[in-house]
Amino acid sequence: MKNFGNYFKKEKWTRILLLFGAVLFLSFPSFAGSIKEVNRAVNQVQSIEPPFQFAIIGDSRDGKKVYARLMEKILERTPQFIIHLGDMVSRPNVKEWDAFFEISKPVQVPFFPVVGNHDVGSNRNGEEIYLRQFLLPDEKTYYAFEAGNGLFIILDSEKEKERIIGQQRSWLDHVLSSSKAPLKLIFIHRPLFPPIDSLKLGKAMDRNPSDRDDLHRLFLKGGGKSRHCGG
Repeated sequence: MKNFGNYFKKEKWTRILLLFGAVLFLSFPSFAGSIKEVNRAVNQVQSIEPPFQFAIIGDSRDGKKVYARLMEKILERTPQFIIHLGDMVSRPNVKEWDAFFEISKPVQVPFFPVVGNHDVGSNRNGEEIYLRQFLLPDEKTYYAFEAGNGLFIILDSEKEKERIIGQQRSWLDHVLSSSKAPLKLIFIHRPLFPPIDSLKLGKAMDRNPSDRDDLHRLFLKGGGKSRHCGG
């Protein structure tokens, strides 16, 4: 005769473990530990209605303690999403990225990265490493998303040596011309026009003034406003 007493004991513990696992799974925040999941963030912010608030931060690569304190203050204001304007790490290697994601664990809201020069470096592997860190729309370093009544465009100033040309430019033309959003904001790491007393004069996007000016005219035509970091 089978020992049904032991069978029912095992069955009971199995059900308890399954129930505990389900409760544990459901108790996780909907965006916990997911700043890498940009695809998911794009979908999540589509439901945001105005008025809304978001935060911008950038160039956190050499100030981990300052970044942590600033992020703490930002999160106290409960933004609906955060945009990082680039230079999240000093060098494009896995160790630096792991450290950035570790210190960013408190961020439980959609997070949108803008690629910076330090994020990809000057070698070919930099962009490949960057693309492995984030789940990006179409697996590209430039993308767009909608939130509230706004169109938010993330550009890559590093892809073509501080120029927005080729496929990225064609994509940008299409996104701007096809959008009817009353608010259009464009985010890019490199400044289009460095201050007259800046050490960046003649460098970065200022190195190619004709391409830079053409991009600026497109912004004005498309009704967009750009936001950039220091480069």
